[in-house]
Amino acid sequence: MIEYANIVFYNEYTKYKINIEPNNSVYKILSKEALIIETHGDSFCFKTVGFFMCEEKIITVFPKGFYLTENPVNDASILLRVLLRYRNSRNLEPEEKKMLFGDTLFKNGRLVSAIALLDDYKSNGYLRKSYTSSSRKIGGFTDWNRTITTITPLINNKRPIYADPVRRSTFTDIDNILCKIHNSIITECISLLGWLCELDSIDIQVLPMPVTCDEAVSIIKKELRHTYVQREIEVLKLMLQYLSAKSGEQASQSIELLMTPFFHNTWEEICGYLFENQYSILKDIVPRPKWRSSKIKGTLSQRPDILYIHNNNLYILDAKYYDYSVTTPGWHDVVKQLFYRYTIERNIESKEALSNSLPDVTSIKNAFILPENSCDDCIHLGSIYVENVQELGEIYVITINLQKAMWQYAYREKSQYRSDLEQKIDLHDNEGSSVIT
Repeated sequence: MIEYANIVFYNEYTKYKINIEPNNSVYKILSKEALIIETHGDSFCFKTVGFFMCEEKIITVFPKGFYLTENPVNDASILLRVLLRYRNSRNLEPEEKKMLFGDTLFKNGRLVSAIALLDDYKSNGYLRKSYTSSSRKIGGFTDWNRTITTITPLINNKRPIYADPVRRSTFTDIDNILCKIHNSIITECISLLGWLCELDSIDIQVLPMPVTCDEAVSIIKKELRHTYVQREIEVLKLMLQYLSAKSGEQASQSIELLMTPFFHNTWEEICGYLFENQYSILKDIVPRPKWRSSKIKGTLSQRPDILYIHNNNLYILDAKYYDYSVTTPGWHDVVKQLFYRYTIERNIESKEALSNSLPDVTSIKNAFILPENSCDDCIHLGSIYVENVQELGEIYVITINLQKAMWQYAYREKSQYRSDLEQKIDLHDNEGSSVIT
């Protein structure tokens, strides 16, 4: 556990002593939440990855084995972006959905809306409202409509001359109540969560709310009925979400969090992005076991995590969320992956599964993809094979840097891990051995 300003950093499945602060405060709040933590005598550990708001502290739980860099705040910001992208990218399991979107017990409206408001603020600044004033005493653009209709001109050579026209100017409305509400919310968000959006929160002064929370909600709803500016509509909706969540938080004991108890699903999603998963267009080459029965009909699904074809090689990848210094793929993992290869290879040989639009497959490469928790970027740990059964092939075990993988997924950066994996496999095959590289 590491504490930094109002942030406390933990790791999933690492044991922490209960009688040490801030562990004790966190444990008191979460001790009954079996989905989030589990107790081991005088210690506890998190079973989830993500963020939890506790007494104005932000509890950040990193994936197991994740090592913090010299800038842990940046690490936390990347994890946040990973979860915000992940929660909108796939069908979630019910337990995940509760923690990533909230329900009657778990809330995250304040956390999610605050981040979105700060992202908008970084790009566009505070909300600004303006008003237009017309007068013969101010500068600005000539208001010809009002000038012609309200002022009698002088006639010179049969042409009208307006010596003192009405002028129109636009001014920022510094007293606009809606803007003051937005300013107050933004400064509060910066104070609490600015570090997650690379905003300096050390010297920020939280501006007081000019009205009560209920009055602010009423003002925002009224403005929403009259504005047609897209940015304003989005910001006003976020302000409503933030204030509603804050009001609900004060009125009840609901927990504010943004977490997943199944980071292995997140790791699968990350790897799918990094390796440009083509499963949706290649799934027909994966055969389905069928029932032969007079009482039961149907098929069983085979679902490899990642499939893609490159240079006539078909790659079958299985994203495994294991810390290989503690756990390695087991019998079930290995048999499943070997069976994928065997059945897909036979299916391709039959030509029944290949459409005319798919390239020919001349070789199949089978690999486990594990997170690398050291500074190394990509490692070939070795291979798994069945001795004297060469037709099953082997499973290459490749690790990729967890921090870098999360960053590329979070910010949709182009990944080089496909080529790294292919180079590692080619080097191994050319050497004809299982030497670790």
